[in-house]
Amino acid sequence: MTSASRIDVEAQAHALLDFCYAPVCLGLYPMLRDRHDRIILTGMGVSHFAALPSWRRLMSRGKETAWIDTRSLLDRPGLATSDSLLIATSRSGKRPELIALMEKFNETTRPATIVAITDNPASPLTEYSDCEVLLRSRTCGSRGLLNILAAHDYIASLILNEDDDDVTSTARVVAATTFPTALGGVADGVAASPNPRLLYIGFSEHATTSLYAALLTNETTGVVAQGYVGEEFPHDDLQ
Repeated sequence: MTSASRIDVEAQAHALLDFCYAPVCLGLYPMLRDRHDRIILTGMGVSHFAALPSWRRLMSRGKETAWIDTRSLLDRPGLATSDSLLIATSRSGKRPELIALMEKFNETTRPATIVAITDNPASPLTEYSDCEVLLRSRTCGSRGLLNILAAHDYIASLILNEDDDDVTSTARVVAATTFPTALGGVADGVAASPNPRLLYIGFSEHATTSLYAALLTNETTGVVAQGYVGEEFPHDDLQ
């Protein structure tokens, strides 16, 4: 019923360090510091989930910010205005929904600034953007969640003129991470259940982890899983 899923923590740590020490687009800071009527964070799947902590942080500092998956944004074209800052995330830079969104813009509807977060500097998304932040997560062997989180934290810090997280310290913690053996028994019990179902609930910025865990569970096992932002959790699901 399940397939093995392993994370190379050393590769994850190295990918974080590659991001930390890499040069960035010199024009990024003035673009982010320009006056915008709103900030829009968009992507799909993991690329969408990873923007949640920055959305909460920007909102808490009084910045009008929307956290919205790209498919929903396509249905709400008026959300992005000609004075907006659009931050679009896709590791491949080829996500169909994002490319469809970019192709909908014209000279009057295009956001004032488009920043791409991607692993692919030659992607269609990069061509549509004004500046890009390269994730450098291709070697980590996973979906690049930690690097995407780091990229969003870096961008939010530039917007707010605040210090960003110490990525080198995070990389050391990641490299030292070990699997909690107690969870092995829990996983075996879930797998042995005739109709297993998992609910992941995360509060504040930890909601990213719950959403990501549900996605991984659904894709790598036969277990039905749902992830929730804690404040939005429908308690009827516990019945």
